[in-house]
Amino acid sequence: MTKKIEDLIPHRAPFLFVDEIISYTTESIIGLKTFTEKDAWLQGSFPDFNFVPGTILIEAMAQCGGAGIKLLGIADGVFGLVSLDKVEFFWWC
Repeated sequence: MTKKIEDLIPHRAPFLFVDEIISYTTESIIGLKTFTEKDAWLQGSFPDFNFVPGTILIEAMAQCGGAGIKLLGIADGVFGLVSLDKVEFFWWC
């Protein structure tokens, strides 16, 4: 992926949750984000457990989708996610 994510969506660090888009089609958009202990906001969120809160995961998916939509040329300008339906997260140790 040659185009920078910051050229595609308005989000910036520390709330930019997409590192790169691996592939994008009208059927699927696949992106990557690596969370580390350097993410200061993560240090106060469940400090005894090593997981990213669901709201951040949803935001990461939305940003990934937004970047992919821009790459596909489906949308131009600023747009946003307005609805989620039946979102579930499962956690196990």
